[in-house]
Amino acid sequence: CEVAALRMALGYRGVRTTEAELLKKVGTDPTPRTGDVWGSAPRSPDAIGATWGDPDVAFVGNVDGIMSKTGYGVYARPIGRVAGEYRKAQVIENGTPKLLAEEINAGNPVIVWGFIPSRGRRMTWKTLGGKDVQAVDGEHTRVVIGYTGEADAPTGFLVLDPVYGEQYWSTDKFMKNWEPLGKTGVIVY
Repeated sequence: CEVAALRMALGYRGVRTTEAELLKKVGTDPTPRTGDVWGSAPRSPDAIGATWGDPDVAFVGNVDGIMSKTGYGVYARPIGRVAGEYRKAQVIENGTPKLLAEEINAGNPVIVWGFIPSRGRRMTWKTLGGKDVQAVDGEHTRVVIGYTGEADAPTGFLVLDPVYGEQYWSTDKFMKNWEPLGKTGVIVY
């Protein structure tokens, strides 16, 4: 979904490319998942003993794999890096509804990280290099393209979902979905 969302955002900006080309640039980390990624607080990733790839570097696991078992996803930095090869792009962390509305008003699509609503359970693991990874089962991206209400306090957002199509989410529902992965996103200028 991350590469599909990137393709949609770039397409809005007039860039024509394929998901295969974008995925090749994002890269994959084929490190197999080992151990239990489903730890529960206050257990640490050390206690769980799980290892897997780093979604801040490349797509973790098999792109066609089973979510949270043999495949996971990729986070904003690699997507932002690839977006920057085609257009100006900015990775955001701890974003706000107001920031999204301002970018939408400026005509900029924003790719955001959340999860598929029926999922959302927290997961943790370590990379082979020892980095702690915070993750969410069902990690998923969408492109924010519109909002309702005032720019300084939107009441909802219009999103393009690569799987489910165009959707409207209240700001409360949107924020609950956006928060677990740090309210991250990629603005494509």
